[in-house]
Amino acid sequence: MAIPYSNSLEITLPSDEATCVTLPAPMRGVMTRLIIKQVSGTLEGFEARLYDRQDACSDVAESSFSFDADDPNELLESELHQLLETIVVAASGAVAELYERTVAYENRDEADTVALRRKSALYLQVTPTGSNNKAFQIAYTCSVDMG
Repeated sequence: MAIPYSNSLEITLPSDEATCVTLPAPMRGVMTRLIIKQVSGTLEGFEARLYDRQDACSDVAESSFSFDADDPNELLESELHQLLETIVVAASGAVAELYERTVAYENRDEADTVALRRKSALYLQVTPTGSNNKAFQIAYTCSVDMG
Protein backbone atom coordinates (compact mmCIF):
# COMPACT_ATOMS: atom_id res chain seq x y z
CA MET A 1 0.00 0.00 0.00
CA ALA A 2 1.45 3.36 -1.05
CA ILE A 3 1.13 6.29 1.34
CA PRO A 4 1.49 9.81 -0.13
CA TYR A 5 3.71 12.42 1.53
CA SER A 6 3.20 16.00 0.34
CA ASN A 7 4.91 19.19 1.37
CA SER A 8 5.34 22.76 0.17
CA LEU A 9 7.57 25.66 1.09
CA GLU A 10 8.35 29.19 0.04
CA ILE A 11 11.91 30.43 -0.12
CA THR A 12 13.72 33.56 -1.33
CA LEU A 13 16.89 32.93 -3.32
CA PRO A 14 19.65 35.17 -4.68
CA SER A 15 19.94 35.43 -8.47
CA ASP A 16 22.82 33.92 -10.42
CA GLU A 17 23.79 31.78 -7.42
CA ALA A 18 23.19 28.05 -6.99
CA THR A 19 21.37 27.39 -3.72
CA CYS A 20 20.66 23.98 -2.23
CA VAL A 21 17.12 23.74 -0.79
CA THR A 22 16.35 20.86 1.60
CA LEU A 23 13.08 19.06 0.84
CA PRO A 24 12.10 16.91 3.83
CA ALA A 25 11.00 13.52 2.49
CA PRO A 26 10.73 9.88 3.53
CA MET A 27 14.01 7.92 3.42
CA ARG A 28 12.96 6.15 0.23
CA GLY A 29 10.02 6.38 -2.12
CA VAL A 30 8.83 7.65 -5.46
CA MET A 31 8.47 11.34 -6.24
CA THR A 32 5.31 11.75 -8.29
CA ARG A 33 4.98 15.55 -8.41
CA LEU A 34 7.36 18.51 -8.30
CA ILE A 35 6.30 22.11 -8.89
CA ILE A 36 8.75 25.01 -8.74
CA LYS A 37 7.07 28.38 -9.21
CA GLN A 38 8.68 31.81 -9.13
CA VAL A 39 6.30 34.09 -7.23
CA SER A 40 8.21 37.39 -7.09
CA GLY A 41 10.86 39.26 -9.02
CA THR A 42 11.38 39.72 -12.74
CA LEU A 43 10.70 36.51 -14.67
CA GLU A 44 14.17 35.75 -15.98
CA GLY A 45 14.11 31.96 -15.76
CA PHE A 46 15.92 29.45 -13.57
CA GLU A 47 17.57 26.05 -13.51
CA ALA A 48 16.92 23.28 -11.00
CA ARG A 49 18.49 19.92 -10.19
CA LEU A 50 17.19 17.26 -7.79
CA TYR A 51 19.63 15.19 -5.71
CA ASP A 52 19.43 12.28 -3.27
CA ARG A 53 22.50 13.38 -1.31
CA GLN A 54 23.17 16.75 0.34
CA ASP A 55 26.88 17.00 -0.38
CA ALA A 56 26.28 16.36 -4.10
CA CYS A 57 23.97 19.38 -4.16
CA SER A 58 26.32 21.52 -2.06
CA ASP A 59 29.44 20.58 -4.00
CA VAL A 60 27.89 21.63 -7.30
CA ALA A 61 26.97 24.98 -5.80
CA GLU A 62 30.52 25.45 -4.52
CA SER A 63 32.18 23.99 -7.66
CA SER A 64 34.67 22.14 -5.47
CA PHE A 65 35.03 18.96 -7.50
CA SER A 66 38.25 17.97 -9.16
CA PHE A 67 38.16 15.42 -11.94
CA ASP A 68 39.92 14.40 -15.12
CA ALA A 69 38.34 16.58 -17.81
CA ASP A 70 40.07 14.50 -20.50
CA ASP A 71 38.24 11.32 -19.46
CA PRO A 72 34.68 11.41 -20.89
CA ASN A 73 33.72 8.39 -18.78
CA GLU A 74 34.50 10.07 -15.48
CA LEU A 75 31.37 11.40 -13.83
CA LEU A 76 31.25 13.98 -11.12
CA GLU A 77 29.85 12.63 -7.87
CA SER A 78 27.00 15.11 -8.25
CA GLU A 79 26.01 13.46 -11.55
CA LEU A 80 25.77 10.09 -9.81
CA HIS A 81 23.30 11.50 -7.29
CA GLN A 82 21.20 13.67 -9.64
CA LEU A 83 17.71 12.16 -9.87
CA LEU A 84 16.35 14.15 -12.84
CA GLU A 85 17.92 15.83 -15.81
CA THR A 86 18.50 19.53 -15.25
CA ILE A 87 15.21 21.44 -15.35
CA VAL A 88 15.55 24.64 -17.38
CA VAL A 89 12.78 27.25 -17.31
CA ALA A 90 13.02 29.97 -19.95
CA ALA A 91 12.82 33.66 -19.11
CA SER A 92 9.23 33.91 -20.34
CA GLY A 93 8.03 31.23 -17.92
CA ALA A 94 8.09 31.07 -14.17
CA VAL A 95 6.87 27.53 -13.44
CA ALA A 96 8.37 24.06 -13.75
CA GLU A 97 5.77 21.32 -13.28
CA LEU A 98 6.58 17.64 -13.33
CA TYR A 99 3.48 15.44 -13.22
CA GLU A 100 2.92 11.85 -14.28
CA ARG A 101 6.62 11.28 -13.95
CA THR A 102 7.84 8.85 -11.34
CA VAL A 103 11.30 9.26 -9.89
CA ALA A 104 12.31 6.46 -7.53
CA TYR A 105 14.81 7.55 -4.91
CA GLU A 106 16.59 6.55 -1.74
CA ASN A 107 18.32 9.10 0.44
CA ARG A 108 22.10 8.59 0.09
CA ASP A 109 23.36 10.87 2.86
CA GLU A 110 26.10 9.28 4.91
CA ALA A 111 24.50 8.74 8.32
CA ASP A 112 23.22 5.83 10.33
CA THR A 113 19.86 4.42 9.28
CA VAL A 114 18.01 5.49 12.43
CA ALA A 115 19.06 9.14 11.96
CA LEU A 116 18.04 9.04 8.29
CA ARG A 117 14.58 7.74 9.14
CA ARG A 118 14.06 10.68 11.48
CA LYS A 119 15.46 13.40 9.24
CA SER A 120 15.59 12.28 5.63
CA ALA A 121 15.42 14.64 2.67
CA LEU A 122 15.91 15.25 -1.01
CA TYR A 123 17.86 18.28 -2.16
CA LEU A 124 16.84 20.74 -4.85
CA GLN A 125 19.48 23.05 -6.26
CA VAL A 126 17.89 26.18 -7.75
CA THR A 127 19.80 28.79 -9.75
CA PRO A 128 17.67 31.83 -10.66
CA THR A 129 18.98 33.94 -13.54
CA GLY A 130 19.01 37.72 -13.71
CA SER A 131 19.38 40.16 -10.86
CA ASN A 132 17.84 40.71 -7.42
CA ASN A 133 16.38 38.11 -5.08
CA LYS A 134 13.45 35.99 -6.22
CA ALA A 135 10.85 34.12 -4.19
CA PHE A 136 9.83 30.58 -5.14
CA GLN A 137 7.08 28.24 -4.04
CA ILE A 138 8.07 24.57 -4.17
CA ALA A 139 5.52 21.76 -3.81
CA TYR A 140 6.13 18.04 -4.11
CA THR A 141 4.55 14.68 -3.44
CA CYS A 142 6.31 11.41 -2.73
CA SER A 143 4.72 8.00 -2.49
CA VAL A 144 6.01 5.56 0.11
CA ASP A 145 5.33 1.82 -0.15
CA MET A 146 4.29 0.54 3.26
CA GLY A 147 3.55 -3.00 2.10
